[in-house]
Amino acid sequence: MTKVKKYPAAVVFDLDYTVWPRYADWNVQPPLKAVGKNSIKDRSGSVFLVFDDVPAIFKELKSAGIPMIAASKTAAPHIASKMLTLLHIDGVPLIDFFDNIQWGTHTKKLHISRAAKALGLEKELNNGHFVLFDDEYHSNIDVTEIGCYFAHVDDSDYGLSQALFDRELRNWALQL
Repeated sequence: MTKVKKYPAAVVFDLDYTVWPRYADWNVQPPLKAVGKNSIKDRSGSVFLVFDDVPAIFKELKSAGIPMIAASKTAAPHIASKMLTLLHIDGVPLIDFFDNIQWGTHTKKLHISRAAKALGLEKELNNGHFVLFDDEYHSNIDVTEIGCYFAHVDDSDYGLSQALFDRELRNWALQL
């Protein structure tokens, strides 16, 4: 018998070094140009794409009907937005996978609270039914104060992996 995976009410993703291997506001040099549907080239000629397991994770959540939120502390939301528009998964722009996008230099707590309100999911957030995947532990662990489970993406070379995603969803479900 196959065990059914339990999902939270919403999954929140940091972008830089969680979804892709760059800081949008530090080491991406506009203008950006799509190289095919799955990668981007910046002014310096550097080419990059999303981390390997991100497409499967995003498709899994979309297929399960789980709202996805992008929450990025960036001083360059216009660059992040362009990146989300140019990068694709199976021909679909990455930006279309997200039900809500929050960015700017505010805290992740504020980003997540705003997204929960915009999606009508404040009760679910308060009851611990949100999960944040983020590479920056020390500056974002405080999301637990608003009921969001924090899943640390600790490998900046690989970003969010399927194994980490599955493990953290199991850990989240166990702590309910």
